[in-house]
Amino acid sequence: MTKTGQFVCRNSCRKVVQTVSPVNTKPEEWVVIAACNLKNYNNMTAQEGETLIYKGKKTTMATEPLEQYLLTRPDIKFLSPSTACWRGYYGKWEIQDNKLYLTGLKAYIEGYREVNLDYLFPGQKRVFASWFNGEIRIPMGEMLQYVHMGYCSVFEKDIILTFIDGILTGEMVIDNRKKFKNNQNIDSSTGSNFSDGDKN
Repeated sequence: MTKTGQFVCRNSCRKVVQTVSPVNTKPEEWVVIAACNLKNYNNMTAQEGETLIYKGKKTTMATEPLEQYLLTRPDIKFLSPSTACWRGYYGKWEIQDNKLYLTGLKAYIEGYREVNLDYLFPGQKRVFASWFNGEIRIPMGEMLQYVHMGYCSVFEKDIILTFIDGILTGEMVIDNRKKFKNNQNIDSSTGSNFSDGDKN
């Protein structure tokens, strides 16, 4: 049995990629089966993240958990309000009792009419994201490098939260400072640009 989901690419770009994973395997064993599924952000501006309340604190995440649900709703067509939000909506999320909830939505449909959570989930004030399987990345600390593309800017740390069927199953922290410093040293000696990716 496998599940398809969004997971963080482990390269310097930290793109969210589409993957397929056996249910009972570790994150490092998951296999990437397709490139970044965030609507060709390679040639687009940096994207505004959605808000997530985690451990009582408001954070901004570099993942779009709603996309997995929207793949099951071809009748829903959101329009981009700006180049910083090609997905066409802003979600508000919360983790409570290890469950991921969608608690708010501002989205744009035909005619750039603004709609809210009731448009997707009539009568519900918050929605348990049982559809979501994968990782949520929360950038933390100072921005080390701005990248004009998707969610690829580099921050001091990334908190990676792992979910199965909307339930939090794991957490880890990635410290990007040493890697970033090492890449800067390599770049200064080779004359290359860090944003071009890691050198093997």
